[in-house]
Amino acid sequence: MTTFTNLRMLIKKGLAKNESATVRMLFTREQFRGEQSASFVDETFGGSLPLFLTAFSHSRQLSADQVQEIRRLIAEYVEDEQTGGFADD
Repeated sequence: MTTFTNLRMLIKKGLAKNESATVRMLFTREQFRGEQSASFVDETFGGSLPLFLTAFSHSRQLSADQVQEIRRLIAEYVEDEQTGGFADD
Protein backbone atom coordinates (compact mmCIF):
# COMPACT_ATOMS: atom_id res chain seq x y z
CA MET A 1 0.00 0.00 0.00
CA THR A 2 1.39 3.39 -0.96
CA THR A 3 1.53 6.51 1.18
CA PHE A 4 -0.98 8.15 -1.15
CA THR A 5 -3.40 5.25 -0.67
CA ASN A 6 -3.06 5.51 3.13
CA LEU A 7 -3.68 9.25 3.04
CA ARG A 8 -6.69 8.79 0.77
CA MET A 9 -8.15 6.25 3.22
CA LEU A 10 -7.63 8.64 6.15
CA ILE A 11 -9.39 11.41 4.22
CA LYS A 12 -12.26 9.08 3.24
CA LYS A 13 -12.72 8.06 6.91
CA GLY A 14 -12.83 11.71 7.95
CA LEU A 15 -9.60 11.53 9.92
CA ALA A 16 -7.67 13.89 7.65
CA LYS A 17 -8.40 16.74 5.25
CA ASN A 18 -6.73 17.70 2.00
CA GLU A 19 -6.31 21.47 1.83
CA SER A 20 -4.57 22.76 -1.29
CA ALA A 21 -2.47 19.58 -1.61
CA THR A 22 -1.56 19.67 2.08
CA VAL A 23 -2.98 16.85 4.18
CA ARG A 24 -3.92 17.85 7.72
CA MET A 25 -4.99 15.45 10.46
CA LEU A 26 -8.33 16.36 12.05
CA PHE A 27 -7.69 14.54 15.33
CA THR A 28 -4.77 14.44 17.71
CA ARG A 29 -3.23 11.06 18.43
CA GLU A 30 -4.78 11.20 21.93
CA GLN A 31 -8.25 11.97 20.53
CA PHE A 32 -7.93 9.14 17.99
CA ARG A 33 -6.86 6.64 20.66
CA GLY A 34 -9.73 7.75 22.88
CA GLU A 35 -12.26 7.23 20.11
CA GLN A 36 -10.78 3.86 19.14
CA SER A 37 -10.76 2.72 22.77
CA ALA A 38 -14.34 3.82 23.35
CA SER A 39 -15.47 2.03 20.19
CA PHE A 40 -13.70 -1.17 21.25
CA VAL A 41 -15.26 -1.11 24.73
CA ASP A 42 -18.69 -0.32 23.23
CA GLU A 43 -18.54 -3.10 20.63
CA THR A 44 -16.83 -5.77 22.74
CA PHE A 45 -18.12 -5.14 26.26
CA GLY A 46 -21.43 -3.37 25.63
CA GLY A 47 -19.89 -0.09 26.74
CA SER A 48 -18.98 -1.44 30.18
CA LEU A 49 -15.57 -0.23 31.28
CA PRO A 50 -15.70 -2.40 34.44
CA LEU A 51 -16.25 -5.52 32.29
CA PHE A 52 -13.32 -4.52 30.09
CA LEU A 53 -11.04 -3.94 33.10
CA THR A 54 -12.08 -7.27 34.63
CA ALA A 55 -11.34 -9.16 31.41
CA PHE A 56 -8.07 -7.29 30.92
CA SER A 57 -6.84 -7.84 34.46
CA HIS A 58 -7.65 -11.55 34.30
CA SER A 59 -5.67 -11.98 31.09
CA ARG A 60 -2.48 -10.24 32.26
CA GLN A 61 -0.84 -9.46 35.55
CA LEU A 62 -0.95 -5.79 36.53
CA SER A 63 2.06 -4.35 38.33
CA ALA A 64 1.65 -2.38 41.55
CA ASP A 65 2.56 0.77 39.60
CA GLN A 66 -0.15 0.08 37.02
CA VAL A 67 -2.76 -0.49 39.72
CA GLN A 68 -1.70 2.76 41.40
CA GLU A 69 -1.95 4.63 38.09
CA ILE A 70 -5.47 3.27 37.51
CA ARG A 71 -6.46 4.35 41.02
CA ARG A 72 -5.00 7.82 40.39
CA LEU A 73 -6.92 8.15 37.11
CA ILE A 74 -10.18 7.11 38.79
CA ALA A 75 -9.62 9.56 41.66
CA GLU A 76 -8.87 12.33 39.15
CA TYR A 77 -12.03 11.47 37.22
CA VAL A 78 -14.14 11.53 40.40
CA GLU A 79 -12.67 14.88 41.41
CA ASP A 80 -13.33 16.33 37.95
CA GLU A 81 -16.92 15.05 38.06
CA GLN A 82 -17.46 16.71 41.43
CA THR A 83 -16.04 20.03 40.30
CA GLY A 84 -17.97 19.95 37.03
CA GLY A 85 -15.10 19.91 34.58
CA PHE A 86 -12.14 18.07 33.20
CA ALA A 87 -8.55 19.23 33.06
CA ASP A 88 -8.38 18.56 29.29
CA ASP A 89 -11.53 20.58 28.46
